[in-house]
Amino acid sequence: MVLSSAGKALLIAPIIACMTVPVDAACPPEHGSAFAFVSSPRDLRRADGQAVRLAGTAPGLAVPLHGLYRLIVLDPKADRWGRIAGFVVPTEPPGAESINLALVRQGLSPAFTSDLPPDCIAPFLMAEAEARIARRGIWSKPELLLAATDLEGLKGRAGLFTIVHGRVTSVRQGQRRVFLNFGAFGSERFSVIVAVSRLPAFAAAGLDLSALKGQEIEVRGILASGMAMELTTPAALVKLSRP
Repeated sequence: MVLSSAGKALLIAPIIACMTVPVDAACPPEHGSAFAFVSSPRDLRRADGQAVRLAGTAPGLAVPLHGLYRLIVLDPKADRWGRIAGFVVPTEPPGAESINLALVRQGLSPAFTSDLPPDCIAPFLMAEAEARIARRGIWSKPELLLAATDLEGLKGRAGLFTIVHGRVTSVRQGQRRVFLNFGAFGSERFSVIVAVSRLPAFAAAGLDLSALKGQEIEVRGILASGMAMELTTPAALVKLSRP
C-alpha cells in the first residue's frame, strides 16, 4: 500500500508528539502489589472481585488474564462502573512490559491518553505509532481514525472513542469554552471544545489554541452526538502541520 503524504503524517504524528517528552521515565512506576487475576469477556477482575480498568487503553477493553500479576493502582476511587484504574504487569520476568502498553503495541487498543500519568504518555503514543505503521490489529482497517470532513462517519461513532484529523478553519473563544472548528461557518461541521479553565495546561504543553487556525491537527477522545469532542488534556491533541 502506498501512503499519501497526509497519510504518512498521520502515522508519524504520535512519534513527533513524543519528541518533547522524556521516554526513559519509569512507566509505570515501580510500586504495586501482586494479585491473582481472573477475567471474563466483559471485564478484568482481581480474584477478590475488584474490577480493574486498564489505564491508557480504550474504555471497555477486557483481556483474558489468569494468574498472578502486579497491580499498580493509579486511582483507588472506583468509577461509576466499579472499576479502579491502574497498570497490570506480569510478575516475571523482572521489568516486563505492562499489559496496558502491550495491548497498544499489538494494535488491540489505541492509546487513551486522558487517564495516563505524564511520564507514560510518550511511551503509549510511540507504541500506538508503531502499531499504526505496521497496520496491526485495529489499524488494519482503522475505522476509529476519521477525517474531520467525514461527517457521516463521525455521526456513526457518537459516544465512541475516535481519532479525528483535519485542518482548523476557525477558533472561537467564549467565556467558558474555546471552539476549534473544522468547516465553514453556518454549515454542519465537526468542532473540538476545550474549557477555558484548562487553557493554562495546554499553554504549558506548548499548545496555543488561538494560533491553530489553518493548521492540521489530530485529536482523540469520545465523540459527542452533536459532532463535537471535548478535550480535557493537551496529550489528546497533536499538531500535524505548521501554519
